[in-house]
Amino acid sequence: MKSPYDVIIETVRDNLPRSFENSKSNFSSLDKFITWIVGYSSGATVLIISNFKNLDTIFPYYLLKIILLLLCISVGSGIAFRYAIYLFQRLNQNIENYLVGAFSNEDVMGVDVDSLKNETDVKKMVNALKIDFDLDYTFVLQGWPSCSEAGKQLIIDEMKNRHAGMAHYTKESLKLAIDTIKDNVRQAYGFSENEIDKLFARNNNSRKLKTYSRVLNSLFWVSSGSFLIVLILFFIFF
Repeated sequence: MKSPYDVIIETVRDNLPRSFENSKSNFSSLDKFITWIVGYSSGATVLIISNFKNLDTIFPYYLLKIILLLLCISVGSGIAFRYAIYLFQRLNQNIENYLVGAFSNEDVMGVDVDSLKNETDVKKMVNALKIDFDLDYTFVLQGWPSCSEAGKQLIIDEMKNRHAGMAHYTKESLKLAIDTIKDNVRQAYGFSENEIDKLFARNNNSRKLKTYSRVLNSLFWVSSGSFLIVLILFFIFF
C-alpha cells in the first residue's frame, strides 16, 4: 500500500504529459482560429479598398471607414496575438521542463551544501545521507549510546563534511549539465549569452506567464470581436 504522498506525486507525474498535450492542442486551436480571422479580415480589407467607389453607392461613407478601421484592428491584434502566443509558449516550455524534472521518477542526489550545517540530531544526519546520496551510515547508530562526547562530535563532523562534500560535487555536476544544455541550445539557435540566460531564467516566470495570459486574452477578443462587429454591421446595412 502506497502513502498519500507517493500516490499524489505519481498521479501528477503521470498526468503531466497529458496536460502538456492538452495545452498545446488548445493553443493550436486558438492559433488556427485567429489565423482564420486574420485571413478573412485581410481579404475583406483588400476587397473593400479595391471596390471602394462601388461600395460607396451601397453603404454610407462613414460606415465603410468604420468597417475598414475594425478590420485593420482585427488584423493587427491577430498578428500581435500570434507573436504573443509564441512568447507565452516559449516561457511555458521552461516551466514544463522544470516540472518534468521536479516530478521525475529518477533518484537525484541532493545539492544543498548547508542542509546539515546546524543539524544536531544524528538520526536525521544518517537519514539525510541515505536519502540524498544513498550512503548507509546506520552502523553509527548501533554504537552511538556508548560513544564518548568527543567521539560523537568527530562522527557528527565527519558526516556533515561527507554530506557537504557530496552536495558540492552534485551541485557542480548540475551546473555543468545546465551549462552544457545552454551552450548547445545557444549554438543551435544562434542566441547570444544574454538571450540564452533569459531563456533559461525562472525569475518572475509566474508573473510573466500571467501577464502574457492577460495579453493573449485581450488580443483574442479584440481581434475576433472586431471581426464579429464587421459582420453584424454588414447584416444590418446590407
